[in-house]
Amino acid sequence: MLDRRKKAKAGTSFARPYHHRMRPYMGYRDVFDDIQKGTIATLYLWHGEEEFVKDRALAALMEVLIEPGMRDLNYQSLDGEEAGVDLIVEACDTLPFMAERRLVVVRDPYLLTGRKGIQSEQDRITAYLADLPPSVCLVLYMRAGHKPDKRKAVYKVAAKHGSVVEFALLKEEERARWVKRELSARKIKMDARTLHLFLNRVGEGMRHVSSELDKLMEYAGEGGAVTTEMVARIAIPTTEERVFDMLDAVGRRELTHAMVSLDHLMAAGDEPLMIVTMLARQFRLMLLAKELKRRGVHPSRAAGEMGVAPWLANKYADQAARFDADALMKGMETCVELNHGFKNGLKARRESLEALIVALCQG
Repeated sequence: MLDRRKKAKAGTSFARPYHHRMRPYMGYRDVFDDIQKGTIATLYLWHGEEEFVKDRALAALMEVLIEPGMRDLNYQSLDGEEAGVDLIVEACDTLPFMAERRLVVVRDPYLLTGRKGIQSEQDRITAYLADLPPSVCLVLYMRAGHKPDKRKAVYKVAAKHGSVVEFALLKEEERARWVKRELSARKIKMDARTLHLFLNRVGEGMRHVSSELDKLMEYAGEGGAVTTEMVARIAIPTTEERVFDMLDAVGRRELTHAMVSLDHLMAAGDEPLMIVTMLARQFRLMLLAKELKRRGVHPSRAAGEMGVAPWLANKYADQAARFDADALMKGMETCVELNHGFKNGLKARRESLEALIVALCQG
């Protein structure tokens, strides 16, 4: 978040429209840098899976553009799945009250997804976006799971006359730096081993990372320390991590532990269909990891071919070593059959998952 004093120091630069003609495509850090400098574009298109950082960027924009008490007058949020061209134009043409810029956010605009709309709407909105009034900052905000159609004229005009920003999931080193900053602010210690364990346990999504870190810091207290025992006891693992734990137990032929892991997944509210989908993905990636290792592919290159982070590729390789290739193939095929059965209501879901785990443990 930006300090109000920095905003005041920047002065009218926050009101000056700024088009990133030499940088149509940006990363999330570029957005925060530009907000810090006061070089805020009139048009942004934000998309990507990292919703937590995206929300932080929007909060930073609001802090520098909207004075306290003026939110209702100088900020407008529209549901883009319903809002048409007329409503977007009206919001952008509305003059700010006692301010130089107004912030308009259109969430998941159908004009960018192609789910509906006609060509005349595309023509009108692209012509308008190419010459937005300098008194507005318009953010076309695509939430996680909503991808912009890069073939659409709206996407192209955003890249030409504004900035397209992808908020991708953060790399492990970026998440680690963020965690260290949060810990430092509270004078709380966490050693490297515990930090690695924590990040592996809570996954890549920063919203979950943040919420679980808050719990640990509250438990440790200011000036305290977060231990591996605290992480294991308090931090809630992601579904993927729980599935890893269940498959680790299966690989060790520990049926009771595997069933307890399944109980934990179900108790956490994970649907059987999602669990079996995750299992199928795990088996597929373990098969791939086993094959890449057999071919002598270097771990760093294997991670690229698998489409996962290096530490995760190593984890899949270690877990794959507990199974032979036939067992992994059979597990994946069974998961595909269960997935089809679940979707068509043909299987008793809980019982089918238990039968799969028993079969895998028995080899």
